[in-house]
Amino acid sequence: MRDFGDVEAVRISLNSGIKRDGKTSVQMPQDRWNAAIIRESQQLCQFVQTTVEQAIETYYDQLNIEANSDGRVVAIRHPVRLSGGVLDTIRLLEEIEPILDQYVDSHEQYAEIASFSAADIYEEVAKEGLNFCTTIIPRVRLFAHTYLWILWTHESLRQANRFAGLLMGEHDFEQFSESAFPYIAHPPLIVATIACSTMIEEVGANYINAYVAAESYDLDETSPRQVLKDIEEHYPESGDYDTTKIDELVIDARNDISHYVTGRGETITLRDFEEFYQAVGEGMRLVNSMLLNLIQPPIVEFRASLDKLLT
Repeated sequence: MRDFGDVEAVRISLNSGIKRDGKTSVQMPQDRWNAAIIRESQQLCQFVQTTVEQAIETYYDQLNIEANSDGRVVAIRHPVRLSGGVLDTIRLLEEIEPILDQYVDSHEQYAEIASFSAADIYEEVAKEGLNFCTTIIPRVRLFAHTYLWILWTHESLRQANRFAGLLMGEHDFEQFSESAFPYIAHPPLIVATIACSTMIEEVGANYINAYVAAESYDLDETSPRQVLKDIEEHYPESGDYDTTKIDELVIDARNDISHYVTGRGETITLRDFEEFYQAVGEGMRLVNSMLLNLIQPPIVEFRASLDKLLT
């Protein structure tokens, strides 16, 4: 009867996706629990990739539905409804959270049992697998939750855009002037403003903490403007995004909304809405870019360590 660790070693090889001609020789581990850790990490890596792909696919599916329906997904007289994309992403979150918890538990359990005295390639990769688990699980949680916020932000912009269209034509709001836009579109504008600035703040702070040795944020003590400044300074791709527009139109609006009840009428006017819309979109693209840069490097590094074991 084969040892449990030997079986796990074979499974790791078979699940690698590497095609080989003829017979394959699999090096066996000295400590079976090192193999178990690697196997769990390998499965976690595949699960993370699937989760990320599913979140992105759901987002783009929703965009396609909206484009193909010519704006009829949400009835114009009932603008606050949940789209299929939001519901699917909520469902995804409910599915992945307990699975991620199980991966945390299994890695901790196997790490307690493993001796880490073999000094072989399995021990080396197992340690990298434990580091991968510790790194990737908080990041994939952040990724999935942020994609729900991105969808909510996108929907809020669409709702506000419909209100703008109603104010500029013959509609139910014809008794109001264009200056009423910030009040009529208040709920979706609030969501878009707070969500966009919060995503920049949290995702940006996580990126800085992960990759900038000279900076370290307490995630409970951050500000979107300071984080955006650090993104401009330290994120190599920040030049691809109009961070000045994000700062002036989104973060300024967030500060006004957070501090002034009576200042609402001048925060996001109908005249400024198109620029605000573009700035929020720019913020979401920046957030998405940083998210991918949080997710992809640990996966690449762990798969490279697996290759050392399998080649």
